[in-house]
Amino acid sequence: LWLGVPLAASTGCVTQTLEYSTRALYGDPTHSKPGRLPFETGQILLSEAPGPHGILFTLAPNRFFRFTHSAILVLDERDEPYVYDMSAEFKPTLATTPPDSLHGGVRRTSFADYVGIHLYVEVFDPPTGIDRQKMAQKVRAIEEAGVEFDAHWDFENDERLFCSEFVVDVL
Repeated sequence: LWLGVPLAASTGCVTQTLEYSTRALYGDPTHSKPGRLPFETGQILLSEAPGPHGILFTLAPNRFFRFTHSAILVLDERDEPYVYDMSAEFKPTLATTPPDSLHGGVRRTSFADYVGIHLYVEVFDPPTGIDRQKMAQKVRAIEEAGVEFDAHWDFENDERLFCSEFVVDVL
């Protein structure tokens, strides 16, 4: 399902159309609400990063993957969609390895801004039966705990998390 979403710029004078896709990977019929955009807490976003990051992440694995980043969608109290992801920025330091120059943690971004900084975004429903409110609670708990980005992509250590590890942990 492709939809165009008109978004007003901060000045209120300009609009732009963002295109996104959403698909129910697990076929949960309870997620659809007539008359509303198909965004709900707990949806999983997969995206492709722009520029050199996208190129770097496509070269790292043994085979090509379209997506280079993952995140979780959480609706706020006004039902506005926000994207929570585990991300980092490169900060030049005297680190002994390049990953040691990456620093970050949980980032909260409006859906429109998140889509605007990625080349491609798809939205997936979580597996049927997952408690979406517990997912939101877990996202906020990780954010409040100040969990840092894992620049070494160590899936065995939960003290720090990378993007897909964050999604798995929330599920």
